[in-house]
Amino acid sequence: MLDELRRRHEREADPARKVRLALALLPVEPEKVRDGLVEAMLKAEDPAEAVLIRDILKPHSQGLSGGLWVRVDADDARLRALA
Repeated sequence: MLDELRRRHEREADPARKVRLALALLPVEPEKVRDGLVEAMLKAEDPAEAVLIRDILKPHSQGLSGGLWVRVDADDARLRALA
């Protein structure tokens, strides 16, 4: 099952489906999907989706804050709203 999830995630072209597959892989391979999920969170059109990704990323957030604060300092209103 895990190998199939990896293959599907790697091949998926649809951004929304790729995020869903990354969310499924996050508990077992956070180092491989975390950055992609952060980008998806920042680009999400639906605020509820951004908050959902943010909340799911919380247990895997170690080391993310530096890069995110750089974006806040660059006056990224979307990230500021999520903080």
